[in-house]
Parts: sequence; structure tokens; C-alpha cells
Amino acid sequence: MENKMSQTLPHVLSAEIEKDEDDFFVIQCREYPQFASQGKTIEEAVQMLKSLIGFEFQWSDPRIEVLISVNTVSKL
Repeated sequence: MENKMSQTLPHVLSAEIEKDEDDFFVIQCREYPQFASQGKTIEEAVQMLKSLIGFEFQWSDPRIEVLISVNTVSKL
């Protein structure tokens, strides 16, 4: 039986990313705010979130559109 949630996922999820005071990038899915992750780089944070969402919903390659805050850009 297929997971019902995997049938309702949008084609592309969106996520917001910020750089915290410890210089980690923290990313949170906008459609499913209970899913968040972090990484030392933007790429690592995105990959960790994709892995988490893919595992939870049994979705082989989740696509995520990342929105970077102005504050984060100024900290890069």
C-alpha cells in the first residue's frame, strides 16, 4: 500500500534558510514546518532536508526551492 502523504506532496516544496549565530545554515520546509535541518553549508542543509523528507514520505528525489533571507545573504 502506498503512503497517502506521498500522493499529496506538491511537485516542488519550498524551504526557507537562515544562517544562525553558530554559522550553521538552518532550513525549514514551508509546506511541512515540522521538517527542518541544518548544515555547515547551504548545500549540506538542503541535502539533509531532502533526505529527511524523502525518507518520511518515501519520495525518491524531493525537489526543494530554497528561499534565502536577506539577513543570511548579508552574513555570507
